[in-house]
Amino acid sequence: MLRQILPRISRVGQLVDTGAPGCRLIENYASESARRVGVRFTPYPVASRAEVGRAFLQMEKERPDAILPCPSNMLFSLREVLAANAIRLRLSYTSFVLMNLRLGVLFSYAPPIEESFRRAAIYVDKILKGAKPGDLPIEQPRNIKLVINLKTAKALGLTIPQSLLLRAEQIIE
Repeated sequence: MLRQILPRISRVGQLVDTGAPGCRLIENYASESARRVGVRFTPYPVASRAEVGRAFLQMEKERPDAILPCPSNMLFSLREVLAANAIRLRLSYTSFVLMNLRLGVLFSYAPPIEESFRRAAIYVDKILKGAKPGDLPIEQPRNIKLVINLKTAKALGLTIPQSLLLRAEQIIE
């Protein structure tokens, strides 16, 4: 999707929460995906708000074309700081959390967080009733939504292709 929005994309950065084990796995997938499509990938490892500030200073010098955050509690708690810095630097910024689009995120392709909470509650209920966590199946999200923020796209001077606009479940204008 980034390639469709930014046809000349050559560099992508990712904020990687070093305290969240899943972020390293996501970093590896993002790095491999970037390599396959011929895009330079730069991870920005962070463990605190201060390190996030330093990462954006580094981004200001390196000028990646887009920023992909890794989903983590720490980065979620700093979502307003991340969005404000991306806007300040005029960087295309995506998110795994749909509600972040109101902050100026360009687009999100993710399941609604409410659905994830509901599914987690079902798992907790099963475990409290005696199910062994290791016996429960791993589930993929059933409902993934594409939401595009046209207001942000216009502010960045980007044109969203019609093919993506037609796929979007929601468009913020």
